[in-house]
Amino acid sequence: MSILLQTNFNLAVFSTDTVFDETNFSIEFISKSLCEILVESEYAPTERSVRDFITSCCTLKAASAEQRMLVVLFAEESEVIGFSQFRWLLSDADLDFIQVAAHARGLGAARAMLTAGMENLRARGVKRLLLEVGVANLSAISLYKRYGFAEISKRKNYYKSGEDALVMELEI
Repeated sequence: MSILLQTNFNLAVFSTDTVFDETNFSIEFISKSLCEILVESEYAPTERSVRDFITSCCTLKAASAEQRMLVVLFAEESEVIGFSQFRWLLSDADLDFIQVAAHARGLGAARAMLTAGMENLRARGVKRLLLEVGVANLSAISLYKRYGFAEISKRKNYYKSGEDALVMELEI
């Protein structure tokens, strides 16, 4: 796990191809913080499900032996305020999500996590990054376009709410 200090924030990157070190972030600390962030989302997970998810990330358990997972955390001293997950197989990767606590939006957490994720994926030989984003999520779409992502298709009724999703890609 590598830690990069950015002013008074920590950016932590860990993946299924490295050993998780709880020196700076414990699984319990991450789980509690993520529950507080994700309760604002449509998923509203339980603390146990988040803890199980983080434990699987931290203990090198990916969906398959070939597929790899990369998690980027953006934290203040006392809490994780942003969380993102990438999955990759060979030279293609998917950005599963970037979630930032409502009170911390606009501080650059999403940009920092996206940049760190892309740098780490590039170092692992990934050439293309794909993502889905709700058509109504204009701030996320704007962020992705600033990075050079291009819309390649639209998925009708992709989300539980019935909202469509844009599929975007970037050659990294």
